[in-house]
Amino acid sequence: MTDENMKRHNFVKVKGNTYHVKDNTLDLRNLGIIDITEIEGLDKLTTLKVLILRGNQIEEIKGLEHLINLQELDLRWNQIEEIKGLETLTNLEKLELWGNPIREDEQHLFKKFESAQDIVGYCQEKARMTNDPDRKA
Repeated sequence: MTDENMKRHNFVKVKGNTYHVKDNTLDLRNLGIIDITEIEGLDKLTTLKVLILRGNQIEEIKGLEHLINLQELDLRWNQIEEIKGLETLTNLEKLELWGNPIREDEQHLFKKFESAQDIVGYCQEKARMTNDPDRKA
């Protein structure tokens, strides 16, 4: 991708408003976002390193699969109950989920795993098991 194309894809749109990436960081806190997939252009930000979605109404982690260089993800104070959708974020170093109503059966992950990479691995295994046709229910 040329420098000109990179500049062209250095922003997203949310509810008709444009938000620009600055220093490899996109800050979309407190915008009333319910679904990450409603962020237009997020899939084009493949070099993004930090994504801040704190203080929205997000219920499910999805639509991040193209953010392969993401290192920090701030999802504090949303409505997330289940930890999933992180399978492709293999460079993730920091994951913030405080203030979410994480299901009780998944709260153990914060004690069991010491790093964001451990949680990404858990999500990869969970996705693999869910999609395994030979797995017995």
